[in-house]
Amino acid sequence: MSNDDNFEPYWLDEDDWLVTICPLPKDEDDPEVNLETLNWIGRLFGFATATNTRVLALVGDPELPAYEILLSFDCTESHDEFLRLVEADGYADASEFTVPSRDEIAAARPLGLVFPSEQADLITGIGVITMQGLATDASNSDA
Repeated sequence: MSNDDNFEPYWLDEDDWLVTICPLPKDEDDPEVNLETLNWIGRLFGFATATNTRVLALVGDPELPAYEILLSFDCTESHDEFLRLVEADGYADASEFTVPSRDEIAAARPLGLVFPSEQADLITGIGVITMQGLATDASNSDA
């Protein structure tokens, strides 16, 4: 997939990548039909930010549409912690993440350049809430 956005994919040399597919079908009668998936993508964004993980996206299948969410890890610890958070979240199975092709990595862009602005705003908001939740000690301990 080629892009004409003149955005240089400077992440091509990164070598620890995973990808997951997120279908977002168009349903003109029920605009809230995709909220569950957008919330999931938002939580992925929050997990990625909390673990110093790059998160990118690309349109996976324009006919559905489906998006591919690509994640690049800076170290093994970040990779493992990210997958632990995915498993703890319970929405998806971390074993379903696969390794993207080099072409997918080259075509991927930041979320705000791929998703419509309303969806990108929702994803970002959920991501921030997720990060805040991860940073909150809810144990009620006096320690």
